[in-house]
Amino acid sequence: WEWCQDPYVKYTTEPQTNPAGEPEQSQSYRVNRGGSWDYIASSARITNRRNRTPDFRNFNLGLRLALPDGI
Repeated sequence: WEWCQDPYVKYTTEPQTNPAGEPEQSQSYRVNRGGSWDYIASSARITNRRNRTPDFRNFNLGLRLALPDGI
């Protein structure tokens, strides 16, 4: 699983590009994506997501650091 910065909100049926949630939700649940090595294989997809509080910790949960373009 991978932590994402986005607050967790339920998707709507409308087409969206990079939905980030609402700012007032920043202290609630965050998105975890992708599954992990000890999870069922069909869940190891970026479209698989779940919600967790920001203080949640687990051995199979990490994050990805990304630099902006041009660095």
